[in-house]
This record gives sequence, structure tokens and C-alpha cells, in this order.
Amino acid sequence: MCNECMVYPGCRHGYCNGSAWQCICDTNWGGILCDQDLNYCGTHEPCMHGGTCENTAPDQYRCTCAEGLSGTQCEIVEHPCAPQPCRNGGTCTLTGNDKPPTIVSSTVASIVVRGMRGMSSMGKPFGRSAGSAGSSSGTVESNDQPKAGSSKLSSGLPVPSSNGPQPMKDFVCTCAPGWTGPTCEINIDECADGPCRNGGTCIDLIGKFRCECPPQWTGDTCQNDVDECESNVASGLGPCINAESCRNLPGSFQCTCLEGWGGPTCAKNLDDCVGKCKNGATCIDLVNDYHCACAVGYTGRDCSTDINECANFPCRNGGECVDFIGNFKCICPLGFSGTLCEALAENCTDALQKRRSGTQQDADRTSQAR
Repeated sequence: MCNECMVYPGCRHGYCNGSAWQCICDTNWGGILCDQDLNYCGTHEPCMHGGTCENTAPDQYRCTCAEGLSGTQCEIVEHPCAPQPCRNGGTCTLTGNDKPPTIVSSTVASIVVRGMRGMSSMGKPFGRSAGSAGSSSGTVESNDQPKAGSSKLSSGLPVPSSNGPQPMKDFVCTCAPGWTGPTCEINIDECADGPCRNGGTCIDLIGKFRCECPPQWTGDTCQNDVDECESNVASGLGPCINAESCRNLPGSFQCTCLEGWGGPTCAKNLDDCVGKCKNGATCIDLVNDYHCACAVGYTGRDCSTDINECANFPCRNGGECVDFIGNFKCICPLGFSGTLCEALAENCTDALQKRRSGTQQDADRTSQAR
């Protein structure tokens, strides 16, 4: 099979260039089959507690530990504060080693300190290496689980059980404002006590809080009433528009409106037509006033007065006028007809002419006799 490129045992982290057993490796990989990690630090991150990792050879590395830490992977804690157990800006302080292995307060944590170099946190010996280790010797065995009765802090530091080794030193975390807990891992909720008043919404921050207040209130805890009447300096009426005055109230305001205006800010023109015009009239709303467009036959401000069409005596020749709504009727005397009794009846015309003619003849005879 040496004359062919095979998937196995071919290149693990690379590709074959067409010749047997000749691999072109991916970045950070080497060896004949590209199976040796040249960047073990970047791939596995073996150094614990913030140790600095340095690649020394394929699959080899070296950890540079901070003061108070030791071991191939900086896993041995010689100084309880060395791993910086206090989080979120907390300050770590050692306490006396003569204190019992109990938690003094909620901000006190205990740690088991190994006095022997070359021992893992589980008490198993490491391979002897002069500052470097392979992938097997430089990694803590993962199948070693904590035994029953033991626990771990949130920072990953073991807390001793009653059956295990007793702590040699304790440390206390002095937390920054806004944090609490043994290792300052708990954010204090400053909104828990409801500091915001008058309907304000509390927003929890680190070490403090902020209140989002309704428009009617202001201040750090929404404790100050906003004087809405001072919002318009020019008029002195604040949000009031068609008003005589503005009065500030706790969390509100009150407008004294001019006549004809209403609403919270006196911006609404009141309807003055309600129940005003009568007899089918059309009402036109004005500002603090109204006008009635009366139907035929009515008059007056509210169209409640019936117009007397007989007032001007429209009937002639002694006709009698009868008033109706928007109209009238003439009752004509005998011998007259028409809407206004202005015409003579047809059967009376000849008699009237004869009477006039006879009267004229009598007058002529009298004149001749004289």
C-alpha cells in the first residue's frame, strides 16, 4: 500500500500531495502523518489559574505560574489568594491559620493547600519533567471525581469535608460595591427593596440602581413632584391652552378653562348646541355660543317662536286670515275668491256691472231734470 495515498494511516491534520507517506500539514500540525500538535497551548489550554503556556516542542508545553502557584499545570495552590478567587473586583485577604475550618461569614472561603510539589489537586503524582510535559503527563486526570461529602466553591477551589484534609489557610474576599458572596460572585439587586416611588421603574446596576420615573415625577427615587404649570414659562399656564389658570397637584395638574372650552388641557371646544335649537332647526356650534338656522315658519334664538304670517294682514276685501306653521289661509267674504281674496266671484260679476250701470243711469236722469 506504499504506492498509494490512503485515508488511514494517511494524513490526520493535512492532505496528501500524491506521493505515499508525504503529507502537507495544516497550520500548527507536524510529523509524518500530521498528528503532532505544534500549538498544544492553543488547542488544549492546559495551564490553570491564569498560568502562561509556552509551546516547547510538538505535543510539549511549559506553564509559567503566578506567585503562589506551582505544578506542571499551575494546579498546586501554595497561597490561597494566588488564583485570584475573588471575582468582580473583590480583594483577597488571608486570615489566620489557627482558625477552625468553618466559614466565618458569607464572604469567607477555605482552600486545601498542598505542601508537596509534584502532586495534583487529587493527590496523584505527576510525571517528573523539567518544566515541560507531554499531553498525557501535562493534563489532570479527568476520571478523578470528588468523593462523597466534599464540595467545591464557584471559583473551582475545593472546600474541605469533615473527613478530608483540614485547611491550612483561609481567605476573605472584600467585595466591591454591588457584589456579595464568598467569592463576590453574586450581584446585589439594589432594586429588591423597591426604592423607586410613585410608579417609577427600577433598573439594577452594579453597585447602584436607576429609576425611570413617570413624566409627573423626578428625582433619584422619583420622589419629587414635577410642577407641570412651570413647563411653559411664557404663558405661565403650563400645558393648559384655553385656560384662565393652571394649578399644580401631586403627580398631576388642573386647568381652569375659559368659557366654551373643556378637557384636561382646555383644548376641547365644548358643544354648545346640545338641546338648544328647536322645531327642526340646524345648530351651528361656536366658541361659547351657538346659532340656530330655523326651519320655515319659525324664528327666535332657539327657533321656538312660530312666525305669524297674518301679522301683515295679507287678506284683502275683508278676508279673514288664519295662521298656520310657515303658511296662512284667507277666508274670503261672499263674492270674493283667490289666495288673498283679491278676485270677484264669476256669478257676481254681471250683477255688479248691472248695478253700476243702473246707478249711472239714475245719476244721468237726475242731472237732466235739474
